[in-house]
Amino acid sequence: MLIKLTHGTVYDPIYCKNGVIEDIFIQNERIVPPPDANTKIDKVYDLTGKVVMAGAIDLHSHMSGGPVNIARLMFPEGYIIDTATNPPTLKRSGGLFLPRDIGYLYAKMGYTAAFEPAILPIQARQAHLEMQDIPIIDKGGYVVLGNEDFFCDYWQKVLSNKRLMTMLAGFYKQPNVSVFRWLIPEELMLLNLINVN
Repeated sequence: MLIKLTHGTVYDPIYCKNGVIEDIFIQNERIVPPPDANTKIDKVYDLTGKVVMAGAIDLHSHMSGGPVNIARLMFPEGYIIDTATNPPTLKRSGGLFLPRDIGYLYAKMGYTAAFEPAILPIQARQAHLEMQDIPIIDKGGYVVLGNEDFFCDYWQKVLSNKRLMTMLAGFYKQPNVSVFRWLIPEELMLLNLINVN
């Protein structure tokens, strides 16, 4: 299927397009060069006055897990329980958003992916369950280890690289995320630098 996006305002820094109005052709979910004049176009979308750009990525979005749930607990009036449904469900009545709202709001702003920056290993399962409920966008998260009490205690007492790597591998596998984020207190970092050197 060949799709034509016509008269869109294109922003593409790689190709130095800064507000260029042009047509874009898509075939098999890929942007393709303009076809010859005899090629049949299956669908045409008029994007006059619309921006065409690559989807934005938010690398630091508190959208699930511990920090968001703490905010929900501190703002209970933001939700009401709808008992008319079976089972009862939460509905938003204030300023906080449910996971299903987040994907739509991000898509409206032009985002295609967002990442939760503060997943403690103990909260990983909850964070992933909430991220599964976020529609449209791709999502992921960073495991925070530097303020994980068990990890910091282990790091201070057992300065063996092999044991440390084994523990990190366990954290990596359990939360099913691919990035570690280190929030290390200065005194802990100094202690380890002194012990290692």
